Amino acid sequence: MIARFRICRRPGLVLLTVGLLHASGLAFAAPTNEFRLAMCPLVIPERGTVTGYLLQTSQGRFSFLPPLNWAVKEKAAAKEVVMMARNLISSIRLRIVQDTPAANREAQLARWREVVSENYSDGKVTAEFPCYTSKVTGVAFDLERVAANKAKIFTRLAFIPLSDGRVEFELTTTFNETADVRLAFGNLLTSFRIEAGTEK
Repeated sequence: MIARFRICRRPGLVLLTVGLLHASGLAFAAPTNEFRLAMCPLVIPERGTVTGYLLQTSQGRFSFLPPLNWAVKEKAAAKEVVMMARNLISSIRLRIVQDTPAANREAQLARWREVVSENYSDGKVTAEFPCYTSKVTGVAFDLERVAANKAKIFTRLAFIPLSDGRVEFELTTTFNETADVRLAFGNLLTSFRIEAGTEK
C-alpha cells in the first residue's frame, strides 16, 4: 500500500524538497529486506503540483518523479516499481539489485554487459552510452526485440551503480512510441536521487 504525504507548501526544487523530507525523518527506517514506496505531492512554481515518490529499501533510500500521468505500482516481492503509460503500450520497471561490488569500472561494465546478454538473449544491442541521474553516472543500452506477434519492441536499459549493487531501469515500448517515451524516460532518470551513503 502506498502511503500519502501532505503537500509541500513552500516552492522549491523537487530534489531539495524530497531531500528535506528524508532529512526531517518523514522517510522510513530501513529494516532488512524492506521495499516500500510512498507518494509525496510536491508544489513546483513552474509546473504546479506534481507527484514524487520515495522508495525505501534495505539498500538505501531513493526518490524520483515518474512520467506525467503514468500509473505507478509497487511490487515488493519482486523488489521493483512498475510505471505504465495510459495507453498500456509503454512501461518502465525500476529494480534495486544486490550484487558483489566490481573491482573497477571496466569490470563493472563487463558485468552489466553480461547481465544484458543473459537476461535479453532474444534482443540485439544497437547502442551503448552513458546515462545520468541527478548525481550518479551509469550506462544505458538500447535493444531491438521481436514480440510473439512479430511486432518490433524497443527496450532501453539503464544501470546505475550502488555501493552494493545497482539500480536497473527498463523501458519497453514499440518503435512507434519511442520519441515521447524516450523523453519521459530521460526525465525520470534526471529526477532520480540516490541518498548519501547509498551511491557508489
